[in-house]
Amino acid sequence: MLGIDIFKNMIAINPIRSRKLPLVRNAEQMSKSNFNQLNKKIFDSIKELHLASGHYAITSSGPLGIRGLRQINDGDLIVDDYLWNILTKKHTPETKNGLTKIVLSEGLVEILGQGSFFNYLDPEDPTVERQIRSAEIIDGLPFVKLKYIRHFKEKLGREKDLEDIKIIDQYLLGKKFE
Repeated sequence: MLGIDIFKNMIAINPIRSRKLPLVRNAEQMSKSNFNQLNKKIFDSIKELHLASGHYAITSSGPLGIRGLRQINDGDLIVDDYLWNILTKKHTPETKNGLTKIVLSEGLVEILGQGSFFNYLDPEDPTVERQIRSAEIIDGLPFVKLKYIRHFKEKLGREKDLEDIKIIDQYLLGKKFE
Protein backbone atom coordinates (compact mmCIF):
# COMPACT_ATOMS: atom_id res chain seq x y z
CA MET A 1 0.00 0.00 0.00
CA LEU A 2 1.46 3.32 -1.05
CA GLY A 3 -0.49 5.31 1.53
CA ILE A 4 1.31 3.92 4.61
CA ASP A 5 2.95 6.68 6.62
CA ILE A 6 6.58 6.40 7.76
CA PHE A 7 6.77 5.81 11.50
CA LYS A 8 8.40 8.83 13.11
CA ASN A 9 11.47 8.14 15.22
CA MET A 10 11.44 4.43 14.36
CA ILE A 11 14.87 3.37 13.21
CA ALA A 12 14.62 -0.43 13.18
CA ILE A 13 15.68 -1.99 9.92
CA ASN A 14 13.70 -5.05 8.91
CA PRO A 15 15.21 -7.64 6.60
CA ILE A 16 13.46 -7.61 3.26
CA ARG A 17 13.35 -10.64 1.04
CA SER A 18 13.13 -8.75 -2.22
CA ARG A 19 15.17 -9.51 -5.30
CA LYS A 20 17.00 -7.10 -7.55
CA LEU A 21 14.58 -6.13 -10.31
CA PRO A 22 15.43 -6.78 -13.96
CA LEU A 23 16.95 -3.81 -15.74
CA VAL A 24 14.87 -2.33 -18.51
CA ARG A 25 16.96 0.18 -20.41
CA ASN A 26 14.17 1.64 -22.51
CA ALA A 27 10.83 2.50 -20.93
CA GLU A 28 9.19 1.83 -24.28
CA GLN A 29 10.08 -1.86 -23.83
CA MET A 30 7.28 -2.20 -21.35
CA SER A 31 3.99 -0.49 -20.67
CA LYS A 32 3.88 2.43 -18.25
CA SER A 33 1.65 0.31 -16.02
CA ASN A 34 4.29 -2.44 -15.80
CA PHE A 35 7.15 -0.14 -14.93
CA ASN A 36 4.98 1.63 -12.38
CA GLN A 37 4.42 -1.77 -10.75
CA LEU A 38 8.17 -2.40 -10.67
CA ASN A 39 8.73 1.07 -9.20
CA LYS A 40 6.08 0.36 -6.57
CA LYS A 41 8.01 -2.74 -5.43
CA ILE A 42 11.05 -0.56 -4.78
CA PHE A 43 9.04 2.09 -2.93
CA ASP A 44 7.36 -0.63 -0.85
CA SER A 45 10.84 -1.96 0.06
CA ILE A 46 11.78 1.52 1.27
CA LYS A 47 8.62 1.74 3.37
CA GLU A 48 9.40 -1.63 4.96
CA LEU A 49 12.62 -0.13 6.37
CA HIS A 50 10.57 2.13 8.69
CA LEU A 51 13.16 4.90 8.61
CA ALA A 52 12.63 7.98 10.77
CA SER A 53 10.74 10.65 8.86
CA GLY A 54 12.54 13.93 8.49
CA HIS A 55 15.93 12.22 8.34
CA TYR A 56 15.94 10.94 4.75
CA ALA A 57 14.63 11.55 1.25
CA ILE A 58 14.50 9.52 -1.94
CA THR A 59 16.82 10.94 -4.59
CA SER A 60 18.29 10.22 -8.03
CA SER A 61 15.70 8.57 -10.31
CA GLY A 62 13.19 7.99 -7.48
CA PRO A 63 11.37 11.32 -7.91
CA LEU A 64 10.94 10.49 -11.61
CA GLY A 65 9.79 6.95 -10.84
CA ILE A 66 7.09 8.00 -8.33
CA ARG A 67 5.63 10.30 -10.99
CA GLY A 68 5.56 7.47 -13.52
CA LEU A 69 8.09 9.23 -15.76
CA ARG A 70 10.45 6.26 -16.01
CA GLN A 71 11.39 2.93 -14.52
CA ILE A 72 13.85 2.94 -11.64
CA ASN A 73 16.22 0.08 -10.89
CA ASP A 74 16.77 0.77 -7.20
CA GLY A 75 15.86 3.31 -4.53
CA ASP A 76 18.60 5.80 -3.70
CA LEU A 77 18.15 7.54 -0.35
CA ILE A 78 20.04 10.44 1.13
CA VAL A 79 20.15 10.51 4.92
CA ASP A 80 21.29 13.09 7.46
CA ASP A 81 24.24 12.51 9.78
CA TYR A 82 21.96 11.36 12.61
CA LEU A 83 20.45 8.51 10.57
CA TRP A 84 23.74 7.70 8.82
CA ASN A 85 25.43 7.17 12.22
CA ILE A 86 22.64 4.86 13.38
CA LEU A 87 22.65 2.87 10.13
CA THR A 88 26.44 2.45 10.05
CA LYS A 89 26.29 0.83 13.48
CA LYS A 90 24.04 -1.88 12.01
CA HIS A 91 25.33 -2.06 8.41
CA THR A 92 28.80 -1.76 6.93
CA PRO A 93 29.11 0.94 4.26
CA GLU A 94 30.87 0.02 1.06
CA THR A 95 32.91 2.30 -1.17
CA LYS A 96 32.98 1.63 -4.89
CA ASN A 97 34.09 4.06 -7.62
CA GLY A 98 34.35 6.85 -5.05
CA LEU A 99 30.76 6.34 -3.85
CA THR A 100 30.18 5.37 -0.20
CA LYS A 101 26.83 3.74 0.48
CA ILE A 102 24.91 1.22 2.53
CA VAL A 103 23.18 -1.38 0.38
CA LEU A 104 20.00 -2.99 1.76
CA SER A 105 17.14 -5.15 0.54
CA GLU A 106 19.37 -7.25 -1.71
CA GLY A 107 20.41 -4.20 -3.71
CA LEU A 108 16.98 -2.58 -4.05
CA VAL A 109 17.86 0.25 -1.66
CA GLU A 110 21.10 2.26 -1.52
CA ILE A 111 21.65 4.76 1.27
CA LEU A 112 23.97 7.76 0.91
CA GLY A 113 25.06 10.29 3.51
CA GLN A 114 26.49 13.81 3.16
CA GLY A 115 29.71 13.48 1.20
CA SER A 116 28.90 9.99 -0.10
CA PHE A 117 28.60 11.11 -3.69
CA PHE A 118 30.50 14.39 -4.11
CA ASN A 119 33.85 15.12 -2.53
CA TYR A 120 33.09 18.82 -2.59
CA LEU A 121 30.10 21.12 -2.51
CA ASP A 122 29.83 24.25 -4.59
CA PRO A 123 28.05 27.13 -2.84
CA GLU A 124 25.04 26.59 -5.14
CA ASP A 125 24.77 22.88 -4.27
CA PRO A 126 21.92 22.11 -1.88
CA THR A 127 23.13 20.21 1.18
CA VAL A 128 21.68 16.84 2.11
CA GLU A 129 19.91 18.49 5.05
CA ARG A 130 18.34 21.11 2.77
CA GLN A 131 17.17 18.46 0.32
CA ILE A 132 15.63 16.43 3.15
CA ARG A 133 13.95 19.44 4.80
CA SER A 134 12.36 20.55 1.53
CA ALA A 135 11.37 17.05 0.35
CA GLU A 136 7.96 16.56 -1.24
CA ILE A 137 5.83 13.89 0.41
CA ILE A 138 4.24 11.66 -2.23
CA ASP A 139 2.35 8.50 -1.25
CA GLY A 140 3.78 8.76 2.25
CA LEU A 141 7.44 8.93 1.19
CA PRO A 142 9.79 11.95 1.04
CA PHE A 143 11.25 12.78 -2.39
CA VAL A 144 13.97 15.29 -3.22
CA LYS A 145 12.54 18.13 -5.31
CA LEU A 146 12.97 17.77 -9.05
CA LYS A 147 14.89 21.06 -9.25
CA TYR A 148 17.60 19.57 -7.01
CA ILE A 149 17.61 16.29 -8.94
CA ARG A 150 18.06 18.27 -12.15
CA HIS A 151 20.89 20.32 -10.61
CA PHE A 152 22.94 17.26 -9.65
CA LYS A 153 22.20 15.38 -12.87
CA GLU A 154 23.40 18.39 -14.83
CA LYS A 155 26.54 18.46 -12.72
CA LEU A 156 27.23 14.76 -13.33
CA GLY A 157 26.51 15.09 -17.06
CA ARG A 158 26.41 11.38 -17.83
CA GLU A 159 24.31 10.23 -20.79
CA LYS A 160 21.62 8.79 -18.51
CA ASP A 161 21.56 12.06 -16.52
CA LEU A 162 21.11 14.12 -19.68
CA GLU A 163 18.15 11.89 -20.64
CA ASP A 164 16.63 12.43 -17.18
CA ILE A 165 17.12 16.21 -17.50
CA LYS A 166 15.03 16.15 -20.70
CA ILE A 167 12.31 14.19 -18.90
CA ILE A 168 12.35 16.58 -15.93
CA ASP A 169 12.24 19.66 -18.18
CA GLN A 170 9.31 18.27 -20.19
CA TYR A 171 7.46 17.37 -16.99
CA LEU A 172 8.03 20.77 -15.37
CA LEU A 173 7.08 22.60 -18.57
CA GLY A 174 3.83 20.64 -18.69
CA LYS A 175 3.10 21.47 -15.04
CA LYS A 176 3.38 25.21 -15.81
CA PHE A 177 0.52 25.00 -18.29
CA GLU A 178 -1.86 22.91 -16.18
